[in-house]
Amino acid sequence: MDDDELNGIMKYEYERVKDCGILEYGFEVKLIKDSENEEDKDYTKWLMLMKAPDDSDYKGGKYLIEVEFLKNYPYINPKFTFKTPIYHCNVKDSGELNVNWLMKGMKIDYIMPRLLTLFYLQDPSVDENSEKSKLYKDKPEEFKENIIKNADAAKDTKL
Repeated sequence: MDDDELNGIMKYEYERVKDCGILEYGFEVKLIKDSENEEDKDYTKWLMLMKAPDDSDYKGGKYLIEVEFLKNYPYINPKFTFKTPIYHCNVKDSGELNVNWLMKGMKIDYIMPRLLTLFYLQDPSVDENSEKSKLYKDKPEEFKENIIKNADAAKDTKL
């Protein structure tokens, strides 16, 4: 698949996300490279703002995520990088999402609701040697305190 073909597919996906109702669940999206001129728009790189649900430990936090769609999408998952720091076992210090539950072939409008599970579930087995995973297993109360501090620091994040 060439760049123009991927951009065309992602234009359709972007418009579908805007129209499918998923934005009502605490998401905002925009293109990183937007333009008045349609030919200059890059639909393969998005910024997504994800608001933590009020019934999660991350309550009040808003997290900016860069989403990059690679050439073989949807057979290769998009790359998700948190630009707003988030204290989570499954997010590397670099901001890269590190989960094993994203199945190849899933389209972005199916992935987005699953991203909300990050606010409820931690999987320390994905990177057992990370400091966060160790703290999650050994000192869960301290881990939760770090989540709450992080969410408070992320409450003013904007798209």
